[in-house]
Amino acid sequence: MPIPSAPTMLLAVGGMALLLSRWLPTSRWYERVWLTAILGACWLIFADDWNSDPQILHRMTPGWIADSLAQAGQCLALITGALYGLGSLGIASPRERTAERFGFLSLQIAGAMLVICANDLISLALSLEIVQFASWGQQQRRRAESWDEPQNRILGQSGAADEIPLWLGIVSTCCLWLGIAFCACLTASTQFDDIRRVLTDAYGLHGSRATIGTGSKLGLLAIGLIVAGLGSRIGLVPWQVGLIESSRHLDFWSAGCLQSIGQLSGILALTRLCGSVWVGYRDEVLLLLLVTAGMTSLVVAGLACLDLRNGEGRLRRWTSSVVMLQGAWLTVGLIAVTADLASPEQQMFSTSSGPLGILIFALAASQVAMTGLFLMLSYLARDGRDVEFIDELLGLVRLRPLAAITLVVILASLVSQPPLWGFWANWLLLMAGLNVPAVSGREIPTSHAGLIALLIAVMTASLIMTLVVLRFVRVLLREQPISRTMPQGKRSALWVSCFCAAALVAVGFGPGVVVKVVSRVRFPEFRGTPEVPTGSSRGSATASRTR
Repeated sequence: MPIPSAPTMLLAVGGMALLLSRWLPTSRWYERVWLTAILGACWLIFADDWNSDPQILHRMTPGWIADSLAQAGQCLALITGALYGLGSLGIASPRERTAERFGFLSLQIAGAMLVICANDLISLALSLEIVQFASWGQQQRRRAESWDEPQNRILGQSGAADEIPLWLGIVSTCCLWLGIAFCACLTASTQFDDIRRVLTDAYGLHGSRATIGTGSKLGLLAIGLIVAGLGSRIGLVPWQVGLIESSRHLDFWSAGCLQSIGQLSGILALTRLCGSVWVGYRDEVLLLLLVTAGMTSLVVAGLACLDLRNGEGRLRRWTSSVVMLQGAWLTVGLIAVTADLASPEQQMFSTSSGPLGILIFALAASQVAMTGLFLMLSYLARDGRDVEFIDELLGLVRLRPLAAITLVVILASLVSQPPLWGFWANWLLLMAGLNVPAVSGREIPTSHAGLIALLIAVMTASLIMTLVVLRFVRVLLREQPISRTMPQGKRSALWVSCFCAAALVAVGFGPGVVVKVVSRVRFPEFRGTPEVPTGSSRGSATASRTR
């Protein structure tokens, strides 16, 4: 069974770092080791043979598959992790555990890279558990550091709010594994291509689809549990709000790793599932995603209105709202991919790359902008602590003009202001959403009414968030500073944030180049029709069919 070499190497590097961190707490040389590992992972990704014969790949019955979608996902994960790593070079922590910090970061990157390679529900879940473990480790590491800081001792104390991420992780894990168990019971397999063949056979390549019989209800329950299990990692369900208050003891660098890489992993996992499993449940899956994304948009709008009313927004709550807003927008692309790929007439896997390329384009824009935002907020730390309120940044342009302008560019991209990368990403997502037909196969397609309602909700939430950003910009650019204390973060975070802002501007003025590259991303295509797997539960989705 072929194993992807790049994430496996990063797993080994991260594991060794965690094992040796106790004996090498002050070793700065590990930063160089980590950078070497990142460059090696980049070389391994592009050295792999991504043009292997699909027939050979299928006959190998792999737990991992090599295709352009896997390559794009691994590159996104690697870029996100590399930016966080470069932004933390030289950062000193109370316990000086450089190797431990980079070890957990390596595990997070490798887990996200393995998620997009998985061609099996079990390997997908195990990869997500790696990300979950690394996130939990980041939280515990920062809590231990905060305990040694007198000014953060109160925030470092354990309480009910501190345990929220752990319990959410346990709940999401249980939902995910239970959904996998139900899916395996329905189709007698955990391989994506086998599951798709069973569902394609159940619903038929042509003609009427099966009604919601016993097998179909079990399949819907499995899908619902899997979506719920991924929700806390993506910011796709309202319980993500629980992470806002519970992350107060984390610095912005750690919180950014948790939220950015978690969202990346969840979206990539759902993308792989959309193109592999949800062949027979197009309308039901669309409804599920519509409802969850709509609820997320309402929560984001409510939090933004609360910040506007109070006049003194908390940065942590605001950044969490931004992450949730990005998740809602990306769900629009996910719905478009689902509608495009879940049609049984497209045989085993679709070769269409339109909505999929748009989703990758938007995901890249979101990751670059969020990484720049969290690293910039990390750089703006003062008096030994991160800034807590927006009003603490009054008159930043008079103290650090480059930091203020960079932050404005990043915020403008996150709320879809032209002509930045974020604007083009959300514009393409909007067009992809409007092209989703209400009923597949109709001669004159009409836009999906539920998706139009979702687009209105997401755009309304974006507009309200834009008002918060305008207030933020006024605080940065027009007000007088209340303190002359300079930012005390490392310059590495500042320069990486500036790079992110420059990328947002450059792609904004020339989006066609990136769109042309991501348009080559596609799901794997199997030309043959292998034998249908046998099993006592195989074909139970055909229990009820309309004639």
